[in-house]
Amino acid sequence: MLSPDEILAEAPEKDAETVPAPVTTPGQEDPVSADYVRRTVAGVLGDLDKLEALAPGDRTERGDGWDSGCFAVACQLVRAANSGTDYTIEQAEKDFKNRCPTDDGFGPDRVAHKWSDALEKAGDDPLHPQNPSADEDFGPYMSGKPEPGRGAGGKDELRELIDREKLRQQARQIAARELKAEGRESTIPPIVTLDALASEPDDAPVYFVEQVWPMDGHIVLAAQFKAGKTTLVGNVTRAIVDGVPLLNRFAPMPGQWRTAIIDDELSRNMLRRWLTQQGIVNQDRVSIVPLRGRVSSFDILDEDVRHQWADLLRGHQVLILDCLRPLMDALGLDEDHDAGRILDALDSLVAEAGIPNLLVVHHMGHSGERSRGDSRILDWPDATWKLTKEHDQQGNTEDAAPRYFSAYGRDVDVPEDQMDFDPITQHVRLSGVGSRKTAKASRDQQKASQAVLKALSDYQADPRPVRPEGLSGKELGDATGIKDSSLTKARDQLVKDGVVGTVPRHKQGGGFYYKLAENTEPGGAK
Repeated sequence: MLSPDEILAEAPEKDAETVPAPVTTPGQEDPVSADYVRRTVAGVLGDLDKLEALAPGDRTERGDGWDSGCFAVACQLVRAANSGTDYTIEQAEKDFKNRCPTDDGFGPDRVAHKWSDALEKAGDDPLHPQNPSADEDFGPYMSGKPEPGRGAGGKDELRELIDREKLRQQARQIAARELKAEGRESTIPPIVTLDALASEPDDAPVYFVEQVWPMDGHIVLAAQFKAGKTTLVGNVTRAIVDGVPLLNRFAPMPGQWRTAIIDDELSRNMLRRWLTQQGIVNQDRVSIVPLRGRVSSFDILDEDVRHQWADLLRGHQVLILDCLRPLMDALGLDEDHDAGRILDALDSLVAEAGIPNLLVVHHMGHSGERSRGDSRILDWPDATWKLTKEHDQQGNTEDAAPRYFSAYGRDVDVPEDQMDFDPITQHVRLSGVGSRKTAKASRDQQKASQAVLKALSDYQADPRPVRPEGLSGKELGDATGIKDSSLTKARDQLVKDGVVGTVPRHKQGGGFYYKLAENTEPGGAK
């Protein structure tokens, strides 16, 4: 690709012989060609662009250059229309009014007035190719010259075209920078040294909801498929507006908090039934926006739309979005790459609306252990709540499987615990059973206890047992079919509880024989 200097080097010097002079008769002006008219129109309209691109202080030394320059162009366009080509006065008026700058008080009415004045001054006068400078005074910043033709171009005219295009592009760049600057925060935060920061009071963390939701915090509720996220959202809403402990454990900060729920998954009817079933007392503090079927109306990536939503939501202290994926789909965003865009837009929305606390519901990935998609979803929130179901050894879950809740983040660390669910009220609470691992171990031990009691009961019911002392530990394993540590834990606990008795083994390495205690019934009761 050639550089501008190389293009200029190849351009011909302007020479009178390059363009043949038109043939004239004595006493007549040269005829005005259609090409000359076209180039004149393009040149003077380009002058308008050039004038508009100048800074206001550079447009004139007398303060009237904008006015006189536009008037000169209008007169020249009238003359072009009077030159006997297919360029009409109607087209000339349209070109002038469409391209004439409207700034510095030069509005549409004044543009129309200038056009009328030009019609009066130019009259029926055509262009003057022999002396174009005699047509009008274009001022110091406007050439008033035709654009170069195909055969008439020289270095000077090509240089002028290049400079004009550079000026246009520079104006666009400056305008883009100014628009970007207008959208930025105007106040730069102050810098602070570490010693000054260290001397500030070290306040204890303040929670909007005790232990799980920092004050003015943004939360992501990452829920496994059909784990009960809508039910938990209802419980969160009831806790906030009625002031009851979330999950029967975490107390919200006292106050009359107004909460807005934007739901893009449930139908209006289902949303009404599920929320009213919660038995919320202060229903007037809850605002609901059902978006199913019209999710794209929440296009907060658009600044104007975001302003409208901010006006609608202003006055609330909590915003709950349930949930993120349908919104991203509706806006054509990629979950793996674009989550940061919508999360940043949510930040801007709640900041503009004055909403300090935000909860965003999101689905977990296929592994069921973290938020799905872009890693931005992991580092954006102040805390992440996890809602999971227990799965079997193959990773499958059942609808009736126990649910578990945990929370972690900035000043948040609540270990996983099983939730109890009341199907009548839709209320959930933490059971204290512990994590999935702990709960599974407890269930395995309970099953092993029942197996031990049955094996010992069956053995002792035999009229001719192998030995009256009972079964060894290995024989218990064979009889129950349990080979892991749950058998040992269950057996030892039954001994500790006095349900199973022991008889020392004096041979084969010691140890004990096990049998039901004398006052233990076959089912294990005492």
